[in-house]
Amino acid sequence: MRLSRGIFRKNVFRKHLALFLITILVPTCLFLGVYMYGYANNVKESIVSASNNDMDRVSRNLDIFFENTDRIALQASLNPSIVEMLNRPFEKSAYDFFVVKELLRGWTSYNSLFQSVYIHILQNNKVLTTNEGLYSLNDFYDAAFIHEMDRLGRSRYAVWTGVRRFHESTGVNTVDSDVLTFVRIVPVTEQTPLGVLYINFNKDVFLQTIEHLSPDSLGNIVVIDPQNRLASGPVDGLDAEAVARELQPGQTRTDVLGHGPNKYFITASKSAVNGWTLLNLTPYEAYSGQMSHILLKVSGIFAAVLALGIGLAYLFASILYGPWRRVEERLQGYVLKTFEASKGDVYAVVDHAIHNLIDTIRHNEPVLRDHLVRDLFHYPHPQDDRTLRDRFAEWGVPFEHPYFIVIVISGELRIADRENESRYNLVLYSLAEELLNTRFQAAGSVLGKVQFAFLLNTERSELQEETIHDLEACCQDIVTKAREHLDVSMHFCIGGVRPLHRVHEAYEQARRVMAYKAFLSHSGIFYANEWNEPQQFEYPASYQKLLLNTLMTGNREQAEELISDLFHRYIHNSRYPLPKLQQMLVMLMSHIMSSLAQEGYDIGPLVDEAGLLNLQTSGNSLELQAFISNQLKSVMDYLEAVREQRQISPYIRQALTYIEGKYKENISISDIAAAIGISSGHLSRLFKAEVGKPPLEYLTEYRLEQGKQLLVDSAQSLNQISEAIGYNDVHTFIRFFKKYEGTTPGEYRKQWM
Repeated sequence: MRLSRGIFRKNVFRKHLALFLITILVPTCLFLGVYMYGYANNVKESIVSASNNDMDRVSRNLDIFFENTDRIALQASLNPSIVEMLNRPFEKSAYDFFVVKELLRGWTSYNSLFQSVYIHILQNNKVLTTNEGLYSLNDFYDAAFIHEMDRLGRSRYAVWTGVRRFHESTGVNTVDSDVLTFVRIVPVTEQTPLGVLYINFNKDVFLQTIEHLSPDSLGNIVVIDPQNRLASGPVDGLDAEAVARELQPGQTRTDVLGHGPNKYFITASKSAVNGWTLLNLTPYEAYSGQMSHILLKVSGIFAAVLALGIGLAYLFASILYGPWRRVEERLQGYVLKTFEASKGDVYAVVDHAIHNLIDTIRHNEPVLRDHLVRDLFHYPHPQDDRTLRDRFAEWGVPFEHPYFIVIVISGELRIADRENESRYNLVLYSLAEELLNTRFQAAGSVLGKVQFAFLLNTERSELQEETIHDLEACCQDIVTKAREHLDVSMHFCIGGVRPLHRVHEAYEQARRVMAYKAFLSHSGIFYANEWNEPQQFEYPASYQKLLLNTLMTGNREQAEELISDLFHRYIHNSRYPLPKLQQMLVMLMSHIMSSLAQEGYDIGPLVDEAGLLNLQTSGNSLELQAFISNQLKSVMDYLEAVREQRQISPYIRQALTYIEGKYKENISISDIAAAIGISSGHLSRLFKAEVGKPPLEYLTEYRLEQGKQLLVDSAQSLNQISEAIGYNDVHTFIRFFKKYEGTTPGEYRKQWM
């Protein structure tokens, strides 16, 4: 006993543990992985953001520095003494050169950043320095650099900037130092240069200026000149100059470079304006340290979740053992008294109980068959047709052929009989099943209130003439028998022929058609495959406008003609989508109601009494047309009754008579007011209050109504029609027609044609 209980607990524990791993642990691992990935991206983004901020600051300092240097070159180009010296150097005395030298010295002496400044005079090949005076180029201590610039060509050294090793003469000896040199052609304002300005800055002071740090502790910024030479100090384990050579002007890139303790996050940017490259170095430990911390945290969470899952799995296994044991005892002591099983073998007991349950199910085959048929109608079935047909055979319906016809039957009871609807449901279902089985092998299901669906077995994949004849004969027999016993009308829809695993498609087609039976022909048998929906449906806006105007004028004969034409065009002899047709009528009737409400009519009693939107009470399209016609008659009766109650003043009656008699002429509101003997303002107020719109708007609508009659009933041109209804030109007629009718007169005439 203890051994079997231990085995049971272990099995249950394994199942719960597996369930935990699938439902909790795996999603937890995915969540933690996504969390770590997002955290790593956030850390990287913060590093890159900080690097960009530092480089932006240094880049702005560089730009300011270069602007100041260019300002000196421009100042030299605009100074008369310097320009005069460059233009006529052979005419200048030693004193003149001294004046220029002192001028340059005055510009640069105020700032320790400048190391030396000199001008190479191109005409006499002399060099004037701020410290030593005038040199011949061949005797000048920095002649090698000048010759190097000259070899580059003026197009290159016109804006040359770079870091170099400078050999400066102090009068006694030559001192080597690292300098930042700016080379600019002067004058910059002329096309032909006369000289070249060389400005040398102390590199260490330059770096302090742009970074506000000492050269030995430049921080995490590396500065590289346009020639891809280091301006700042070298970085262990990193070829910064190679990184600069790979960058294109204007490009910014972030990489991880180096190895071991010299591994960095590097954000590199090369200016498209001045060609200088800035590298921001962040030690990789700044990233790896944070990731190690979050990894330790995530590992702790994972371990806690795993330990909790193992504990809960064991706890649930222990808790569930008791109820299972009690079920076993109950089955052995009550349900399975004849069962001989090893004492304590829970699985054997439950297995025997399942076999007894299957025996019980066999006594309920009709119910199971009904549920299977219903499932086949509503859902695609995963089993193959052979397996499904075997199941039907087990439940007493041996289907021999591979294809099935779907037929949906719907009945309409009288209102007085609806109290016995459940009893009629069973009677009609049994009647239909019995008659269908006389010609086909059938299985069906009750779907709802007086609505059933059946599967009819057939050997062909399409409806043949003989099969159609048998189907219609069965339907007629059902209708005849139903009328003999019950006062009920029946509708039948054939959904098509499908294999067993696809009968839900045919049922869906039939169900959709049956839901819109009010829009179908008067015949009680429909074929769903005839109602393939086209791709486009155009709402009959012209009918809507004409129908509303006809109702407002009370023309019953014209309203009846419009409804007949609408049903003939869209419903009786068309294949438009049935849902679209229902929406069309609902929108049409809703527009009429809303328009009446906008005109000031109280439509509450009209809606309550007429029930304009209850379209599904009709059994077919002819009944639906009669229903809509009756509702429109009710609307016109209501409008006539309301108009009889309204009292129109004599002034307004005279104004209406005048407008309807003179609409063909070019009349104004002043003409109308003068004809009835009141002021224009008083007429406008009275007319608006009693008619609901201003006189000129009423005049426009009346003209357009006459114009529509001429468009439909005559072959006159638009010019002739516009003159006949009182417009001076056709453009005014077209503009008002499109504003009020939503279409042009030509398009309106085409729609009617």
